[in-house]
Amino acid sequence: LGLFKGRSDGKVRSALSSVSEALKSFKSKPLVLLVAVALTIAMLAFIALGILILASSLGFVLPFILTFEIFSTSMVAAFIPLSVGGVGFREGTFAYLLTAAAVAPLEVAITISLLALIASHAVTLMGGAVEFHRHFLRKKT
Repeated sequence: LGLFKGRSDGKVRSALSSVSEALKSFKSKPLVLLVAVALTIAMLAFIALGILILASSLGFVLPFILTFEIFSTSMVAAFIPLSVGGVGFREGTFAYLLTAAAVAPLEVAITISLLALIASHAVTLMGGAVEFHRHFLRKKT
């Protein structure tokens, strides 16, 4: 605990203060928080469904709820600042948890995790291409 003592107290306090202010703003608008949570759960469900499709293409049937839980946990693990954007740590957590649940062997779990990462980046790249076209290549009228 003394490792970070005196190094980033101001930064930690600032970050906690920001989180506290954000939470206070939701007190007056609980519907906004509810919608945000609902959209987050829907997004995680769609991604879990995509992972199920990837797994089934490899010949593995995964339970939806377990896939949803494992993917959600791996997304939280990605917030641990060990790599850029959590890449690698998120996939390792996903593969470890899938293997620990005895649903798939480690090689398959890693493959599913990496395929999900590639699919995620492909979708992001398509969105980036649309935005690039919209901002830089479209004729202004």
